[in-house]
Amino acid sequence: MKNVEGDIRGQQISFLKSNIHASYRICICEELHKLCSLAKRYTYPFNYEEIPKNGIYILFEKSEYGHENNRIVRIGTHKKSNRLQSRIKNHFEEEDKNKSIFRKNLGRAMLNSENSGYLNIWNLKNDSQTRDKEFEKKLKGTLQIIFKIIFHLY
Repeated sequence: MKNVEGDIRGQQISFLKSNIHASYRICICEELHKLCSLAKRYTYPFNYEEIPKNGIYILFEKSEYGHENNRIVRIGTHKKSNRLQSRIKNHFEEEDKNKSIFRKNLGRAMLNSENSGYLNIWNLKNDSQTRDKEFEKKLKGTLQIIFKIIFHLY
């Protein structure tokens, strides 16, 4: 004989756990946005002397909002010691999408929204012979205009 009362309790407990977990994530996300709203924001062009050598960076899109603040669109860091400044240069100044997965993904989204045939070439890793330098400049300009950034030492 099946225990119906036990099944219902199990379903209720499962439901409560999943909903508590979801609300906890929303709370954490909101708190992160609040904390970030207190930090000094930078926009391009950067004074690279003000950027710490090590740390994390948090990117915000100027025109999008989440939790009553600019929406966080990327949190990143760097692989080697003392490389945060060069990592930021890779994102904002280089015109080579293979040096920054963030640039590559943003370029992919832009090309996709334009229904561009260049998207197939963009997705290749070794495309130095067929690079569209005008598109790389457009991407660089987009990055420099629409994002704000904060830095945190670790």
